[in-house]
Amino acid sequence: MEDNKSARMYHFIVKLLKGYLPPDKDVLDYFLMFSDVSKRRYKGVTSNFIDEGIYWQLNEMHITGKLSRVIKDIDKLKKKLLKDTYWNDEMIKNDIATGFTRYVGAFDFQGGKLIAMIEKEDNARCIGDLLVANLDKKRGMVALNIETGAYEIQYIRELTSEEVNMIFSGFHIVDVAYRISVEKYF
Repeated sequence: MEDNKSARMYHFIVKLLKGYLPPDKDVLDYFLMFSDVSKRRYKGVTSNFIDEGIYWQLNEMHITGKLSRVIKDIDKLKKKLLKDTYWNDEMIKNDIATGFTRYVGAFDFQGGKLIAMIEKEDNARCIGDLLVANLDKKRGMVALNIETGAYEIQYIRELTSEEVNMIFSGFHIVDVAYRISVEKYF
């Protein structure tokens, strides 16, 4: 941790959260929210899961006593952290609206047919660099990597070329990079 700046930052954030939240509180939602805010801080694309600016904002809020007023309500905390970001919700919707509609979601195959649950990307949630659907996970997933612009397709086994074409058709994936991976859950 002494040589890794990111590790020190994450350690501080965990320690800070432990000081304000009950010990049994799951902080994963906080880290996903910090990542979402981090992606909105600058016009360009960042590969950082959590930006250093989040660390400094949390530290300042802690020192000034403002953190204790919002920490237990994740939406209020997010609103405070979003003050200094480049991208707001309206800008994101306008940016998406100027392009073509992209879709993410979950899928499976039954009787040789694609069963897909599809959402527009503006209804998706951001986890790290991926836009994923707000749906229960099926055996397969189509996500969009916002850093590379490529689709990430995961399924529990190798897909045939016919199945890949069904996914492309079902999710309207045309002339864009994609990556297919096999993800087995035990």
